[in-house]
Amino acid sequence: MLGWFREEQTTADSLLNSIQGCNIILRWNASIADFDLYAPGVPNNFVIKRGDGFLVAVNEQSIWHGEG
Repeated sequence: MLGWFREEQTTADSLLNSIQGCNIILRWNASIADFDLYAPGVPNNFVIKRGDGFLVAVNEQSIWHGEG
């Protein structure tokens, strides 16, 4: 699990494009007790705010430096 620590918000699409080899972003949605999923071609480009946690799936080794 990763966390967003910056003051400015970002989006799932922006994170996906900032993490090398990333193909899925997941965020827990407590209101539906399930994950929100974002992947290329999926319209659910949700907002990530400071303090939000998220999971990523990657298809290659990568290092994320908090961009997004």
